[in-house]
Amino acid sequence: MAGSHRRLNDGWEAFMTDERVIAGIQLIQEQAWFEAHEVLEDPWREASGLYKCFLHALIHAAVSLEHLKRENPRGAWGQWQKAQSKFAQLPAIVEGWDIGAWRDELTVLYDGIHLQERSRRHVARTPMADLPEVPSLNTWPHLRATLTPPEQ
Repeated sequence: MAGSHRRLNDGWEAFMTDERVIAGIQLIQEQAWFEAHEVLEDPWREASGLYKCFLHALIHAAVSLEHLKRENPRGAWGQWQKAQSKFAQLPAIVEGWDIGAWRDELTVLYDGIHLQERSRRHVARTPMADLPEVPSLNTWPHLRATLTPPEQ
């Protein structure tokens, strides 16, 4: 990953208050990956610079997980490769969110189920338990003001 910590000044605040982006991230947290991908596509098309790369990484990771859910290891691996290329262009921590840790957790998951090998051999059955979670939206500095805290 490029650098270790960076603030994205190229439109980050405007997009992080975009209800579509907030909804897309919430859908990822709910493991509604196909829906997240659909919701995040328009903001991604409108974005630029590192912020565009960040959204693109989220979209590819979500689509990869959707393929995994649908027991399509080849599709999951292909999308994961695209996500990794986008993650590699980003700092590990973006606006207070440790996306590097989430990327690393997904890498451990995919390595643990031998996704690359499964994609070559078309082995369908892939375990869906214990998937890594997206960090809480409340840890994203620009979203704190727009989100209501979860009920205890």
